[in-house]
Amino acid sequence: MPDYPYILKPNSLRDFLSNIHERPEPPKITLKYLKSLGYTSSNDRPIISVLKFINFVDRRGVPT
Repeated sequence: MPDYPYILKPNSLRDFLSNIHERPEPPKITLKYLKSLGYTSSNDRPIISVLKFINFVDRRGVPT
């Protein structure tokens, strides 16, 4: 059975995705980038895993 990423703060993911069109495309989505946007909680870190799972970014964090 495959593992699916999950996030403990779904509102952070919802906020990130709803505002994605307002920001310029970064070269990579990293923890440093998330922190620069104000997602500083350790519970915000899984945003990257979810983005990789839905193919918004590749395995290196580069937007697709």
